[in-house]
This record gives sequence, C-alpha cells and structure tokens, in this order.
Amino acid sequence: MNLRNLKRKSQINRLVGQVVDYLSEYSCVIIVLCGHAEQEAVNVLKHNLKRIIRSSSSLFGQEKLIRIVSKGKSQKTRKIKKKLAL
Repeated sequence: MNLRNLKRKSQINRLVGQVVDYLSEYSCVIIVLCGHAEQEAVNVLKHNLKRIIRSSSSLFGQEKLIRIVSKGKSQKTRKIKKKLAL
C-alpha cells in the first residue's frame, strides 16, 4: 500500500486489514509511516494493532510482532539539524 500522510480513518482501516493479511503469512510486520502522520491517527492505529496482537495467538497459532517506524520529519529532528548546521 502506498500511503503518505496518515490522517483518515479509512487509511487506518485499510492498513489494519493489510496487517491482518500479512500476519497470516509472516510472524513479523514492520509498518513505515512516511510524511506527516497525525498523532491521533497514529494513536488509533496503535490501539487497533494492540487488539490484533492480543487476539493473534488464537487466530494464527504463534506469537506475532508488529513494529511501527515513523520516517516523517518531527520538530526535534529539525532542531537537531539546525544545531548541527551552526
């Protein structure tokens, strides 16, 4: 799924559905969020994924791992870059 700037409920639902599909084949799924992700959307995504992990032992028969990596520019990253440029 090509997704930038996570902010809508429909995007979250689609991503969660894809993760469920991947977990039927793989024991580990890494989600890379690119661009700007609304914090509320990320919180909802994490909440939905925690529910999946809790029920994954009964659904898939083995322990599953989901990791979220955010590659968007944060305020801290910009400040560090400015300090390094001095």
